[in-house]
Amino acid sequence: MSGTAKVGVKRILYKEVTAADLRKLRAESNDAPNGGGARDLRLPYGEFDAVIEQMLPGVKTETRRRGGVPTDVEIRVGRVTYRADSASASEVTVDLHWEPPTDARNREGRLARVHDALSLPATGLGRVFLLLIQDENDHVNAFYAYEDDLRSGQWRPQVAKPILECLDDPNRKKRSVQGYIDYTTNKHFCHGVD
Repeated sequence: MSGTAKVGVKRILYKEVTAADLRKLRAESNDAPNGGGARDLRLPYGEFDAVIEQMLPGVKTETRRRGGVPTDVEIRVGRVTYRADSASASEVTVDLHWEPPTDARNREGRLARVHDALSLPATGLGRVFLLLIQDENDHVNAFYAYEDDLRSGQWRPQVAKPILECLDDPNRKKRSVQGYIDYTTNKHFCHGVD
């Protein structure tokens, strides 16, 4: 996190960025070279909307097609800071958008156009997670955390432990690892654990 003062964490959202997600973000997953293939990351809307609303508090209205007709929908927007690259200390602050479900994907919200808003993670380093970390001043930072780094102590236990517990939970359905920790309510949600 930027600055010299130690600031506490309020919330952490984590989402495994799978090989399929990376292909989508690089526009390598669409079936035709002339379009298609939304470049976003999807999360179950019902489970994640309330916490994302806390992290991305702005609202703007955009026109989208719903039921075949143009419809105004509310989109969550918030400022997110990330490092331009791992070798640099320079930070970039951008708007990140959270869009409600579409007709085609009626249970999934989406962090839209992640490829435009954030840098993409390095490949070949194992499982990787996008982390959105909100501090007690409501500033949100984006990071990529690799499984090996989480396991080897390169991340603080308050960050690594809940993510690894979700990853390692034997009851978790075999899907990408995603969840959140809300330290203001002491809630840890791991999607796919019954």
